[in-house]
Amino acid sequence: MKFGGTSMADITCIRQVAEITKRRYLQRQRLAIVVSAMSGVTDELIEAGAQAARGLRDRTKTRIERLIHRYHAILGDLNLPQASRRINRKFAHLFSEAEALCRGIEFEHRLTAPLLDRLSGIGERLSAPLAVAALAEAGVPGEAIEATELIVTGATHGAAEPHSGLTRVRCRALDPLLARGTVPVVTGFIAATAGGVPTTLGRNGSDFSATILAAAIGADEVIKQLTGKCYNSTR
Repeated sequence: MKFGGTSMADITCIRQVAEITKRRYLQRQRLAIVVSAMSGVTDELIEAGAQAARGLRDRTKTRIERLIHRYHAILGDLNLPQASRRINRKFAHLFSEAEALCRGIEFEHRLTAPLLDRLSGIGERLSAPLAVAALAEAGVPGEAIEATELIVTGATHGAAEPHSGLTRVRCRALDPLLARGTVPVVTGFIAATAGGVPTTLGRNGSDFSATILAAAIGADEVIKQLTGKCYNSTR
């Protein structure tokens, strides 16, 4: 199942993601889910990078701080103190990475395609731990996985093409999780080259991520949950 940005927009929506997943999980369906960045977050990150390229350090800082506040407010609503501490550490790491990338962009005086891929993909990397925490709150075991570990692409930044064979091999890492009933929660939009260089699949690429993963693991169908529309995967 794929959940888009509006499905991850706030704590109420994220809990709905968990409940929808739980209903299928209780039917003993083997599930993997793909999540997008929260609504508006990718645009905020891109704009922060663009402002960094123009040397507007204060505006860049304000945008990052606004995102930090938004995510911590959602995390504070989850009734999982132990998970919250772990996710706080993850958030601190990812926001430090965003700040470092913006400093690099400011130094370069331009937002290069490789830096844009790394910066714009942080939203999905923030979403997956939140979705896993909401699943845990609903009593469903899940594990956040960054698609850079699964989806292998060429080196074209901004709209990379997946390598199906290499991706299929990497996706075997999901088999043990599925076998023991753990729901993999995979980041949409992002991927990496065979050498580990981060790439993206293009804006709104999370749908593409879901179909790539479905094909790689031999799923029966992909469900874009916001609309209920189903896509048959290719084998």
